[in-house]
Amino acid sequence: MEERIRKFAPIAGILFPLFIVAGFAIEGSPPDVDEPAAEIVQFYVDNETQTIIATFLAALGIIALLIFAAELRTRVRDAGSQVLATIAFGGAVVCAAGAGVDSALRFALANSAGDTSDEALQAVYAIWSSFFWPMHLGLAVLAAAVGVASIESRMLPMPIVGLGLLAAALLVIPVLPVALVGIALGALWSIATGIVLLRRPAVTPT
Repeated sequence: MEERIRKFAPIAGILFPLFIVAGFAIEGSPPDVDEPAAEIVQFYVDNETQTIIATFLAALGIIALLIFAAELRTRVRDAGSQVLATIAFGGAVVCAAGAGVDSALRFALANSAGDTSDEALQAVYAIWSSFFWPMHLGLAVLAAAVGVASIESRMLPMPIVGLGLLAAALLVIPVLPVALVGIALGALWSIATGIVLLRRPAVTPT
């Protein structure tokens, strides 16, 4: 079983950002947080099914992230960086937990729209719209820890290491346009890392 999971892990690294992006694409563009409460409620009434599907895709992305991160932890540890392996996996757990709360809030918004007061829904929406730090920081820690470990071990090619470190730096800057670039680079890093690991199969002890 472990061998099968490890073989799938690089694919999970590719699927993780694709699931997340697909979810947001299906849900559509929500209104700004300063829009009238009625407009926010109407968005979730009109897009209830799409938002629920988006949260399901996010759940799949979270599972994929944890599988991918477990493989990265093993490879970084096997390369001789026990501490960085633990830090990397810890970052992934923080990111996954943040994404889980984010998805739960989106599900609550879609499921409650029209059944609760507009003001209550707007309050939840305001919380959701600013709930990004755990995901950003977690992904930044994961990419940075794997990148630093790879500088010495050469587990990843240096261009991918640079991509991950740049994504990590941008993800911790609390300016939306910069953070969005960091998210895009983080997604590319995950896909590129997954492809590299596919080409360099892990050896599972028997």
